[in-house]
Amino acid sequence: MEQFISPNKESWEALLASPTATYDALEPLVSEVFDAVRSRGDAAVKQYTLKFDGIETDDFSISKS
Repeated sequence: MEQFISPNKESWEALLASPTATYDALEPLVSEVFDAVRSRGDAAVKQYTLKFDGIETDDFSISKS
C-alpha cells in the first residue's frame, strides 16, 4: 500500500479519485476469509493478518481497555 503524507494540494483531487472496491468485488474475498477462519481458526487469522496487514503474530488477544 502506498502512503501519502502531507501531499501537496494539487494532488488532492487525483488522490481522492482513487478507485474503491464495490460489494460485488469484495464479497468473494470476504467469503473466502470467513470460510477459512471457520474451518482453520487461528491459523487462517494468522495467514490473513500477514497477508493484509503485513504483521506476523501468534497473539490475537484483545485487552478490555
